[in-house]
Amino acid sequence: MMFSYRQGVSFFHRLDPLAKLIWVLCVTIVSMVLPHLPAQAVLLVILLLTAFFLARVRIAEFGVLIWVMVLFCLSFFFIQVLTIPGENAAFMIGSFRVTWEAIDSAGAVTVRALVFVLMAMVFVTTTEPRDFGLMLAQRLHVSYVFSLMMFMFLRLFPLLEQELVELRAAHQLRGIEDRKGFGGYVQTLREYLLPMLTRGLRRGEITAYAMDSRAFRALPTRTYVRQVPFTSTGKVFSVVVVLLSVAALVLGSKLGGLGLWLATR
Repeated sequence: MMFSYRQGVSFFHRLDPLAKLIWVLCVTIVSMVLPHLPAQAVLLVILLLTAFFLARVRIAEFGVLIWVMVLFCLSFFFIQVLTIPGENAAFMIGSFRVTWEAIDSAGAVTVRALVFVLMAMVFVTTTEPRDFGLMLAQRLHVSYVFSLMMFMFLRLFPLLEQELVELRAAHQLRGIEDRKGFGGYVQTLREYLLPMLTRGLRRGEITAYAMDSRAFRALPTRTYVRQVPFTSTGKVFSVVVVLLSVAALVLGSKLGGLGLWLATR
């Protein structure tokens, strides 16, 4: 399963969910604030090193998702490069004039999308959904109703993916192969949609009965058997990440347009 928690012993697996949430917020802010391609490229390289060495994420296991995202981002990049106006011409593609400003802007948006996908991949695969939900309620004092919703949301994609695998296996046992071509893909999707919808409604009904039997939302607060602390390692990591993010914002504001300036000289 692609977007699901996987047990491990990496540094990110040992971090508490609050520290990883702070890391996600800092990366998001830095990526959204810095508008130029060189800064986004450096951030993507840092995230790749983080995924490989600190989170031990196996990128090969996400091959299909990575290829889909790369193809989508490249398509978006070429469309933006040909449509964004600018003053400094880089080269011509037929009758289209490609400018350095278009390359910088389109490249920044494209790499930013890859940054967000990689960041989500690291967070989801190294964070236990139950611990994340408990952290929201215990450390951030979020309503336990909302924390349960987040827990169920993180558990939804693995369940849907597992159900899809089971449906495909059931079809293959009955001699039904996936159809080829776009029309075949639509027909196969229709055949999968009804069973998945039925099982989803049944699971939702069972969950609702279970919540009612436990008097969910009868009281404003809940008690917890499992505690998720904000560890010393998490605190140090959070401080380091915040300081590095501030430094990146300051440095990026001063040197962010340097690559574009050099390219237009």
